[in-house]
Amino acid sequence: MLGLPKGEVFLVAWTKEWNKEFLLEKEKIQDTIGQYIMDIHHIGSTSINHLSAKPKHKYAEEKTTFVKSILEKV
Repeated sequence: MLGLPKGEVFLVAWTKEWNKEFLLEKEKIQDTIGQYIMDIHHIGSTSINHLSAKPKHKYAEEKTTFVKSILEKV
């Protein structure tokens, strides 16, 4: 299970499926915008093995100079 019903907050037991789900999402992100990022990291409580957590993934992307080039235009 991934995500929470609206208005509810709860923790669930850690599962190795969380890492598999992250890797699938990482691949989708890389396929879509991979040329603009250096790497994608799984962060937050679901990234820590054996820790109960809210079933919601958090990601951190390492950006390339793409962000700088956009800011220069603003």
